[in-house]
Amino acid sequence: MGMTIGEPRRTVDNAVDNLEVLHNHQYAKGVRQFCGRLQKRRATLPCVLVHALTLDSGTSLQRGVARTGEIDPALLRECRDLLDDVFDGDLTEADWEHALGGMHSIITDCDAVIGHASVVPRRLLHRCVKWRTGYVEGVGVHPSWQREGVGRLLMAPLMEIITNSYDLGALASTDAARPLYEGLGWQRWLGPTSVMTPDGIVRTPDEDDGIYFYPCSPVFRSTADRTAELCCDWREGDVW
Repeated sequence: MGMTIGEPRRTVDNAVDNLEVLHNHQYAKGVRQFCGRLQKRRATLPCVLVHALTLDSGTSLQRGVARTGEIDPALLRECRDLLDDVFDGDLTEADWEHALGGMHSIITDCDAVIGHASVVPRRLLHRCVKWRTGYVEGVGVHPSWQREGVGRLLMAPLMEIITNSYDLGALASTDAARPLYEGLGWQRWLGPTSVMTPDGIVRTPDEDDGIYFYPCSPVFRSTADRTAELCCDWREGDVW
């Protein structure tokens, strides 16, 4: 898509106006409805994209990419409900807050949310430099759709945003998700992890071995040592 956070390429209005190219598509109506649900205010849509997708199985889905403030609150609640199901009710309010304030990738089937992921801006300290980081949060696929390629489709636009807008991408992975991220080119951080607290830098040993990064800028690529310490900025709840 070649899209950066500040570079709109296709608005919801354009997506709706160009639906004639999908007139033979059984989900054309669903795409139109999804366009409407993504938009919070039709007059100001600087960076909303909607695409029709087809899985290897031939199943047709829709993917929307938008900023938090451009998504209808009802649709955001559905995304939150999805993550509650995926994580068996262990998603805290802080976890959900961490997923807001950036760009969301949302996939629907017949207007039902089956996948969500977002990328938010953070700063990671490495080798005395605070690097601009696109941090991936709230990744979840409905259990009935897992291992169907939905995770890759969710991550694709977020990785493009990260590549075009940040020095690196980063995320905290579950054991089950490691094959997905490694298959997309993410690398496991091998060094110790820590957090910049109001009282100074504190180690986060429980997070060691679970942090993945995606190098983007040439300067970070030439500087990074993934056996050295990586330190995240402070936030409430799970810092990683």
